[in-house]
Amino acid sequence: MLVMFSVITVGRLSQGSVSAQKIVNDESKATFMLMPELPKDNIGGNHLGYFNLKLSADKTRQIRIKVYNPTDKVLSITSEVKDATTDDNGGIDYLGLHKIDRSLLPEVGNDIVKMPKNLKLKPNETKWVTIKINPGKTLFAGQKLMALNLSSAETDTKSSINNKFVYAIGLVLNGTDLKKKEYKTILSDGIKTRIIKDHKAAISIKLKNPDPKFLSNVKVTASLQNDKWHMIHYDNELKNIKIAPNSSFYDDLLLSELRLVPGLYKMTLNVKTDQYTKTIHKYVKITSSDASYINRNNYEYLKFRNIILGVLGGLILIIIVTWLLIRRKRKRRLNAKIS
Repeated sequence: MLVMFSVITVGRLSQGSVSAQKIVNDESKATFMLMPELPKDNIGGNHLGYFNLKLSADKTRQIRIKVYNPTDKVLSITSEVKDATTDDNGGIDYLGLHKIDRSLLPEVGNDIVKMPKNLKLKPNETKWVTIKINPGKTLFAGQKLMALNLSSAETDTKSSINNKFVYAIGLVLNGTDLKKKEYKTILSDGIKTRIIKDHKAAISIKLKNPDPKFLSNVKVTASLQNDKWHMIHYDNELKNIKIAPNSSFYDDLLLSELRLVPGLYKMTLNVKTDQYTKTIHKYVKITSSDASYINRNNYEYLKFRNIILGVLGGLILIIIVTWLLIRRKRKRRLNAKIS
């Protein structure tokens, strides 16, 4: 959660509307500089480089960021508040690359944190940006994690490339303490197969952190065991990952050289955090193109379906044969009486 610097390069071709984005760390290309003014009561001290504040109900707090333009040009700087989300396989995103799950986070950062959207700086000018934080009359429980993003754009007229320089300063807001019994803990409500980056195939387990709590040093182990063939299983382990409050992400079980074998599976998911340990058991149906959770009844039905169908088929065959034998016997008796 340190101050993060990024350069986003957007290139546009002369024909069509093709564009590409690339994020690289290169502070030497910065067009402006900034420094957060950390208050004396900043949790963890004022050497952290990010804001970590304790809030009180119905009490507005103000924090400031010093912004400096070292160039000989007028700079237009835009700012926005971005709620932190979780990257797939763990990690925190402060740049807004992922869509916010409003079912997990109904109150977003913009609802309580306000900052000027636009700022102009003359050459060698310094200005203070004031951010106001108003949690409202009822203080939220737990934590909110977000970033104060300040950016400027510069166009290279020779190459038609737009360079967007972004500073992301972490902001942790602490409400009322979250009691142990109030934790809902990590849950999983979805699974699928997909192609991820580098064209790799994976079984992706969706995980949700429904709690307003930033989780660090998290360990997640996942295992899918084929019900029929015990030598077929898919496993993955994530260590020391970070999970943003009220966010969701995917845990990817890479297939690599393994092929996807359709069938019924039992999934075991172990989650260990500094706050709790949890084990999740699920039943999974995998086809040649997808994966889905099924309930225990469906699992037991699908597992024994072939046996059930075989038994039913046998019973039907016995009934038919018995009926034919009885019919044949009756026909013989009838013919005997006639003769």
